[in-house]
Amino acid sequence: MVRSTAITLAATFFATLAAAATIDKRIVGGEDVPDGEIKFIVSLRDENGTHVCGGSLLDSTTVLTAAHCLISDEIQVVSVTAGTVSTKTGGVNATVASVEKHPNYTPGAPSDCTADLPLDECGRRANLPGGREENDIAIIKLSTPIEKSDTIDYAGLPPAGGDAVVNSTAIAAGWGAQTPLESTVPKDGEMKPIILAEKLSKIVLDIHAREDCAAKYKNQQVGDRDTIICAGGQGKNPCKGDSGGPLFHPETRELLGVVSWSIRDRYDDDLCNKTPTVFTRVGSYINWINDNLGSRASSRLAAVRHCTRPENDLIPCFNALLFCHEREVSPDAPVLELLECIDRIQICADQNTRADQCVANAKVCKEQEKLPVGDLVNLARCAKKDL
Repeated sequence: MVRSTAITLAATFFATLAAAATIDKRIVGGEDVPDGEIKFIVSLRDENGTHVCGGSLLDSTTVLTAAHCLISDEIQVVSVTAGTVSTKTGGVNATVASVEKHPNYTPGAPSDCTADLPLDECGRRANLPGGREENDIAIIKLSTPIEKSDTIDYAGLPPAGGDAVVNSTAIAAGWGAQTPLESTVPKDGEMKPIILAEKLSKIVLDIHAREDCAAKYKNQQVGDRDTIICAGGQGKNPCKGDSGGPLFHPETRELLGVVSWSIRDRYDDDLCNKTPTVFTRVGSYINWINDNLGSRASSRLAAVRHCTRPENDLIPCFNALLFCHEREVSPDAPVLELLECIDRIQICADQNTRADQCVANAKVCKEQEKLPVGDLVNLARCAKKDL
C-alpha cells in the first residue's frame, strides 16, 4: 500500500507485476484477522479478480480509497469485494460504476520508472527530490449495493477536522506484502518476487507528530501539511498492496486515515520497515466525502445528465438545480423529486412576481396530466395557462 517510487521500481522488473508499475501493492509485522472482525474493509480487484488495493465501505454504494490506486494506465480497478478476509474465496462482489478522485489530488514526483528505462536511470530517479502525493483520496461508486450482514458493515467517519492523537495508537489492515522490500535493483538485476497475502492482516501502529514525517522525508516536500497522518515504522508498517486501506481508531473504530505512501529507509535500504508510513487524514476531507455519499451523489449525477440533454437549456437548468439543492429538496430525497423540482423552477424562472404561482401550478399539472420528467413544453403550457 506504500506508494513509493522505489516500490514501483521493484514492481517494474517482475513479469508477474509488470502491469502494476504505477500502483503500490500484507502488513509488515502484523497478524491475521478473524472473519468478521473488520467488517468495513474491502478489496479492490482488477479485471482478473486480482487484489490491487484496499478500501473502506462507507455505505452500500460508496468506497473510500487512495487516489493513486486509480491512476494506472495498465491496471484498472473494476470491482470491489466485501465480507471476506480472503482474496481468493468468499465475499460479496460489486462492479465499479464510477470513480471520483479528489479535485486537488496531485500525483507523486518524480515520475514512476517505466520498464523501458535502464536500471541506472531508474536508480537515479528514485533518489531525486520531489513532492509526494497530496490529497491522495478518492471515492468509488458501486453499480449494485453491498448491504450490511454478519460480515459486512460500514465504516464510521470522524467529525470534520478530526485527527489522530500523537503518541496514541491506531490499527491498519490490508492484504499487502508481508516483509520489508528491497528498494534497489541488485547488480544481477534479479529481484525477489513480491508476494501478497491471501488473508487479511492487521497491525497496531504508533501515531507520530507530522513533523516526524517532514524530518524523515526532507526530499519529498511533506512540509507542514495538516492533511496527513504519520504512523508506524520500526518493523511495523503497511506495505505494497495495502494502499487505499484503512487506519482506524482501536476503540471507536472511526476511520482516521487512508494508506498513501512511504519511502526507503536511508540506512537499511528497504521499504515498509523502519520509516513511518504517510496516511491521508480522513478528517480533513469530511465535507467532500459527505458530498459523495449515498443518494446525494446519485442525485447530483442524475441532475447533471438531466440538464445536459439536447432538448434542455443548460444554464437555466443548472440554475434551477442549484436552487432546488439549496432551498427545495433535502440531500436524501429521491432522485425523481429533485428532477421534478428542476423542471418546475426552470419553466417558471421568467415569471418574476408570478413565479410562486407558476411553480404551484406546475405541481398540479404534473399530477393531473401525468407528465413525464423532462417534458418542459407541456409542463410550461399548463403551468402558465392562467397567469
